Amino acid sequence: SYPEVLGFSDLTSDEATFFEELFGTLPLLLVDERILRHAASFRRRRKTTLGDSIIAATADLFDLMILTANERDFKRFPELRFINPLTQVRTE
Repeated sequence: SYPEVLGFSDLTSDEATFFEELFGTLPLLLVDERILRHAASFRRRRKTTLGDSIIAATADLFDLMILTANERDFKRFPELRFINPLTQVRTE
């Protein structure tokens, strides 16, 4: 998610520029009531953060793969697909 990536405290200005350009090429999915309800359900059942729950709910509802270095937290969602772009290890 845009705020999670660009809000990372150790992000360099070059990395911020790279990610801003990357996000500019991707479709924008607005968080609506359906996503929020699904996120609340995930959060209740999996005891995850709000941000991770919204990302997981969006990926689940739109059948998207998650790109994340946060493998530990997203392993809580076995029904989702994710890849760590830093290691290129695919988990399904």
